[in-house]
Amino acid sequence: MTPLNVSIPEFEIWSFSENNSILFLSEVMGTSFIAAEKFLTGMSTELPSQVKEMFTVYKINNEPVGVVFPHIEPNTDNEGRIFWIGMHPNFLGTGLGKNLHSLGLYRLKNEFKAMSYLGMTQVDNIPMRNIMASNGCIQNKNTVISLQY
Repeated sequence: MTPLNVSIPEFEIWSFSENNSILFLSEVMGTSFIAAEKFLTGMSTELPSQVKEMFTVYKINNEPVGVVFPHIEPNTDNEGRIFWIGMHPNFLGTGLGKNLHSLGLYRLKNEFKAMSYLGMTQVDNIPMRNIMASNGCIQNKNTVISLQY
């Protein structure tokens, strides 16, 4: 049994090019609409075959609360990664980040068919490191956190 055998939060896949998607992402990132649009354009350039399936919005009572961008890393043996993950500022510190990360892991395993997950964050990002650990990821000696399916 893996840690992914849990109830999956409500979610939707949004278009990476629609204004409402870009606006929501700009709010989550705490940046301008133009900067969020530029981020998504870069993601589209880097992962053109996957970009339409990546914009995963976590919802509670039909309200978007966070976004995660799962994908398979090119030129790997089905290695899952999360391009970016973030909670809307109104929901920071609520403990929902674990569910958002779990949603990304669920989609990687079940929809993207990842064989493993390689997670990365800054060394001093203790909340994200705790979220990864609480979702069953283990830190290897190189301070990289991964999960084998």
